[in-house]
Amino acid sequence: MEKYFSIGEAAKAVHATTETLRHYDRIGLVKPSKKDEWTKYRYYTEQDIVRLHTVRLLQLMDLPLREIQKALEYDDLEKIVAFLAQAEKKADEKIAALQYSKSKIQLAREDY
Repeated sequence: MEKYFSIGEAAKAVHATTETLRHYDRIGLVKPSKKDEWTKYRYYTEQDIVRLHTVRLLQLMDLPLREIQKALEYDDLEKIVAFLAQAEKKADEKIAALQYSKSKIQLAREDY
């Protein structure tokens, strides 16, 4: 029998708010595996939580939810790998820009 987690438990597991998970559900990004007909409570499986973790990690890379949604719909492994490679490239570019900014700040500080 599959174990289900409440929306609060799932949100806590992925360091998000319950409203964030409701938003993901509304836009079709991550749907809960089970929704109570009467109470409308959402319940998530471990697989749902893995998907939520993936979404949260991709968000940390400043990827828009629409791009994340497209990537999660890929059924071709090569497309997924290409998407992740592109996301990694964007992350490297951000790191380089931040390192450049940091070096400029350090130079300015030394001038003072």
